[in-house]
Amino acid sequence: MTMLSFYSFPNPQIEDPEKFAYELKKIFGKFKALGRIYIAKEGVNAQMAVPTNILPNFMDCCMNHFVKELGEFMENGINIDPIPLTMEEFAIAGTTIEEDDPPCPPFKALHVRVRSQIVADGFSEPLDWQKAGYDMPPEEWHDVLSSAKEKIKSSPGTSSEIGNPDKDTLMSNDVPLLLDCRNQYETGVGKFDLAMPLNTTNFRDSWDVLSDQLKDVPKDYPIMTYCTGGIRCVKVGAYLTQSLNFTNVSRLAGGIIAYDRKINGVTDEKKEDDITSSDTTNTDTEKESLFKGTNYVFDGRVGRSITDDKLGDCVTCGVKTNLMSNCRNPSCHKRMVQCGTCKDDWKGCCSNACLQRVIKLEAQKKEREQIPLLNTGLHYDKVLNLNKADTELMNHNDQEENQKEIDSVEQYAELYSSGLPAFFQEIDKNTQHFFPTGAHMVSGSTQGQFLSMLSSLLLGKTAETQILEVGTFSGYATASLCHGMMQSSYGENRKTTLISLERDARAVKLASQHLKIMESNGVGEKAAEA
Repeated sequence: MTMLSFYSFPNPQIEDPEKFAYELKKIFGKFKALGRIYIAKEGVNAQMAVPTNILPNFMDCCMNHFVKELGEFMENGINIDPIPLTMEEFAIAGTTIEEDDPPCPPFKALHVRVRSQIVADGFSEPLDWQKAGYDMPPEEWHDVLSSAKEKIKSSPGTSSEIGNPDKDTLMSNDVPLLLDCRNQYETGVGKFDLAMPLNTTNFRDSWDVLSDQLKDVPKDYPIMTYCTGGIRCVKVGAYLTQSLNFTNVSRLAGGIIAYDRKINGVTDEKKEDDITSSDTTNTDTEKESLFKGTNYVFDGRVGRSITDDKLGDCVTCGVKTNLMSNCRNPSCHKRMVQCGTCKDDWKGCCSNACLQRVIKLEAQKKEREQIPLLNTGLHYDKVLNLNKADTELMNHNDQEENQKEIDSVEQYAELYSSGLPAFFQEIDKNTQHFFPTGAHMVSGSTQGQFLSMLSSLLLGKTAETQILEVGTFSGYATASLCHGMMQSSYGENRKTTLISLERDARAVKLASQHLKIMESNGVGEKAAEA
């Protein structure tokens, strides 16, 4: 399998994103492609895995106007990872969530999802993405950066500033300002020499940081920007040139992925005959990579190591490491840098509070596996329609199994409540992705089931029912309430109104997308896929 990514900002924009997403999934599905694709009116943003033996056919489909919204609007073509993976390697290349989970691939299916933006930028009005500065090829980028690095080295008293220079050091030596436009958790494990990180938590925070960092910089001073695959720098470049009026802005064409492919090249052992075009081979194998450490990638691999440099500081003990993961506490799921030793000792958690939560969840899971069904007075054969032999076996096992004590109502509810449908798991995942620091506010399966039951019962009380929810957030509780209304046997010929209040515009957009999918597809597997 070959890992790849691409983006496009078509002109004119995509008229019907829902229809286009449906058609694109049908086309890419024929290639047995896996991955995650975001569609919006403004364009397409894709991270994918494609079988290496048909990669040329896939590239031809994308590049040669078979899909008109791609083709010429894919500014840097398709960003191909320099080293293809065998099927065996691909099957275990992903990052697992639970400590005892089996290895998993970076992608398990092909998801094509409609969004309001393919990269959430926070702008109330979009800029012209076709005017975003000079798209500098990786080789030229390497040469410019190498010259700047040598200039800094030769300047008295500044050689130690190569790794983490400040603006004044760069400008006093008359070298370009190099801006890392990724988030803090990405720059924490890998960056270019001479780069100044923006240190943002979310991409939409970039604009205030840029305005502040560049407020005293002359408008014609050279500014170079880079990100993972290039798409964020299109928006940064447009902002720098159109909103801040800078006239000498460059961005790394294809981002770190393209630089890695061009400068580090494909090793002889891994090189595939199918991808030996000039776009995927190295022009100078003797060049030393100026990007150090690990490139954070947005798939199950989390990071791809480019050099052995360890730039990150372990969130737990502070030692240098290049390992990245997400906190194992499902209510946190924070992206973090953590060394292998602390990952084992702290069970992959970012803090003691999360560690205690995971320990509690593991204990509850173990108890759940051991606790038999409560004696309800019903016979197994009537409840589960079992034959006599199965019934006798289960009753015998029940008699031998000691009833475990339940410490709290919450524990009882978790143990004996059925889970919500698959759609709610997708809401949870999306919340963790778009609101990583607030994902713990999601109601969760047990509360969701309670809300669903509550709304279902309320419908039977009066001919007209009104429900007011304060705090929609990502729509998990809202969807739970709607789910109860859908299931209620009282709903026919009754008027029901659900009013949900939310002040965060970004949360409203995400919740609206979830509820729109629920309205069209229900809450089963079809909705989860959508």
